[in-house]
Amino acid sequence: MINKTISIKTKDWVEITTPYIDRHNDYIQIYIKKSKGSFILTDYGYTVDDLLLPGVRVRFTKEKKVAKN
Repeated sequence: MINKTISIKTKDWVEITTPYIDRHNDYIQIYIKKSKGSFILTDYGYTVDDLLLPGVRVRFTKEKKVAKN
């Protein structure tokens, strides 16, 4: 495991590489962007795709707001 979280800023997004690994021994990466006073956080569908590939059933629900100002 790496000792720290690494972030790289592009034009609109910040890529965050966490010290945690997935089942393929790759570091988990997430992306964050500020938009209209809130933040968008994504992994571009990697986690869900990685669960669906071996046949894990995933139940989707409406998105929920996690935090408010």
